[in-house]
Amino acid sequence: MTRSLVYAAFLGLFLLGMNACKKETVTETLANDDIKVISSDRANGRLYGVTVYSPGKPSRLIEMDQINNVVTNVYALTHNGLPIDDLKGVCCVGTALMVTTGVNNNPDLLDNGLFRVDLATSSTTYLSTSTVGTVSDIDYNPLTDEIKGLLNNSNNLVTITGASGFSAYSSTPITGVGAQTARGLTFVRGQSNAINLNIACNGNNTTTTTRYYDVDPVTGAAALLTNVLPANLIAGGNCGLGYDVFIGNLGRVFINRNTSTTTLGLRSFDNANPFGANTNTNASVPGFNLDDISTNIQ
Repeated sequence: MTRSLVYAAFLGLFLLGMNACKKETVTETLANDDIKVISSDRANGRLYGVTVYSPGKPSRLIEMDQINNVVTNVYALTHNGLPIDDLKGVCCVGTALMVTTGVNNNPDLLDNGLFRVDLATSSTTYLSTSTVGTVSDIDYNPLTDEIKGLLNNSNNLVTITGASGFSAYSSTPITGVGAQTARGLTFVRGQSNAINLNIACNGNNTTTTTRYYDVDPVTGAAALLTNVLPANLIAGGNCGLGYDVFIGNLGRVFINRNTSTTTLGLRSFDNANPFGANTNTNASVPGFNLDDISTNIQ
């Protein structure tokens, strides 16, 4: 069963009046799994995510209610009857939900691919195979008709162009982040309703403060916006990012916390302008270890 909510008219201008992804039926339950990427559905208050692959534990596409902080749907994706077991990214492109795949211990023809998802059947349509390597943490910019992502959570920005049918890939180095590594990516709404590209970086340890950067989507040059605190909850985590456009959380950025404490899940902060030197986060969706986050900001 497909369900969507209708927006109030005043949101139409801010969100470009486009539809978002839709909710489907529950296929299985999931508790305290590792979640890699999350995409928000602004119309019904849902988040979509992909769980982390490990041997014997294939990735799943999940749906969460971002208001009540619970998992509502879980999907075991397939392509032509074959399981897609290593998901790396998810985002909404108009009314479509798209995912990227990685390379696990069992290489196959589904590796490093981009797929469109049919939530009603858990099946997918193949779109393209990356020519630059694994693309993680994807997000879509409707103004440029491009998907941006990270080259497997590294300091390299990947572009997939919509004009090519999302089959043309390119990679640009991210500069200006020092010794830190890009771990999360999201588009956000900036001044005059502009769309800005932001990333989160850390030093892969619990002592180096996570930093939040604005990135030039063409040159890859990064400019520091703020340090994300508290460091003991964020530093060393996967730094997945997501900008929320649902009316209940409008203008909030979600970031996953690290695993140094027993309370897993997301934190969130306001996408302020300007930022202070340090930004404190508030607790949000609990119960999951999150890797990358991607949201629908159309």
